[in-house]
Amino acid sequence: MKTGIIALISTIPLLVLSGCSTGSAEGSPTGRPTVLRYAFAPGVEEPQAQTLRLDHLKKYLSDRLHIDVELYKTSAGYGTVIEGLRAHKIDVGTLGPFGYLIASEKAGAEVLTVTGEPDTGKGGYRGVIAVPAASPIKTIDELVAHSKELTFSFVDPASTSGFLVQRAYFQSRGLDPDKDFKKTMFSMNHIASAMTLVAGKVDAAAMMESMPKTLAERKLAKPSDFRILWTSPHLPSSPIVVRRDLPADFKRDIQQALIDIPQRDPELWKMWPRTNRTPTAVLIRGNDAMFDELRAMARDVKNLSLLEQ
Repeated sequence: MKTGIIALISTIPLLVLSGCSTGSAEGSPTGRPTVLRYAFAPGVEEPQAQTLRLDHLKKYLSDRLHIDVELYKTSAGYGTVIEGLRAHKIDVGTLGPFGYLIASEKAGAEVLTVTGEPDTGKGGYRGVIAVPAASPIKTIDELVAHSKELTFSFVDPASTSGFLVQRAYFQSRGLDPDKDFKKTMFSMNHIASAMTLVAGKVDAAAMMESMPKTLAERKLAKPSDFRILWTSPHLPSSPIVVRRDLPADFKRDIQQALIDIPQRDPELWKMWPRTNRTPTAVLIRGNDAMFDELRAMARDVKNLSLLEQ
């Protein structure tokens, strides 16, 4: 596995954005684009549910912003969204927290909203390191001690709960994943990481904490199929981000339209992904400072070569 992950992200073709045109959206005399291009990385929700939600969201945003909206589902993880923002092929995107840090540094992205509690503004989810229930590895100490004999799956090179926190933890234990595992790989989404583990194709895997429950709900696996060896601290919520160079009033309008979804369109809010959010969470205004602690963690991980010093 290469440590210069940003090189991998920046080489993903933009055409991976399914249906995305290669031309820029034509701007209006006010500087506001005439088409809003919104990209999503693969989610953990059912594909049919995601399609229904995105169709509903497209109509909602078009009605609220009085603008045509084009929605794109990517096929190569967060890297495609980041590269699309950098190349001005998309305007708004949904990313993981670590993906936002990369997009902020490399693609001129800023936070619009995060999902969190209305009173505290906090959300949070966690990443884990897991092995199959039948694995002879019983503890995280045993995994570290026997890493040379083991294969390991990360999720996505821009994933917070499926890459960054696990890599930071391994570093804290003196383990270099690039050298100290028999083999490492990227599954590119959390479900694939979990299913690869259940299928016995790797010895251990990174994923978000909710994956065993999600797979059980879909009758793809049972929580008892997994043994969780390590759980990260709580992480900031995934943000919706926007290109920094768009007109300020247009960015405020997009932000307000998103924040208003729970009140203005309860049906759409019911469709919103429920993974890693509490029943009382809403969309709230985000800001870069929410990610300072995570940014410090990323800068402290050796050989990551993602964020500018």
